[in-house]
Amino acid sequence: MPRLNSEPICKKRAPQPPSPRGLAPGVVLGGMRDEFPVTCPFCGEQVEIYIEPDARGTFVQDCEVCCNPWRVRISGQDDDRVVHVTRADGSE
Repeated sequence: MPRLNSEPICKKRAPQPPSPRGLAPGVVLGGMRDEFPVTCPFCGEQVEIYIEPDARGTFVQDCEVCCNPWRVRISGQDDDRVVHVTRADGSE
């Protein structure tokens, strides 16, 4: 029997990238958080960023909303890790 419209019966979703290490978002490894809510210092959007459990120090990452660069500073260790995000555009 012919179909009356041209839409596919099953709409395929674009494949989603696997979460780091194949784990579901928000999974805690060894008691440590691996996703942290941060607020972009440029656009003010709150997003969650993944931080490797063994990451230490400072690195630069772009905002996934406005694409401006952040300086991400990780302090503490294990359960006491804290993530600070500031501008990394030379204005700091």
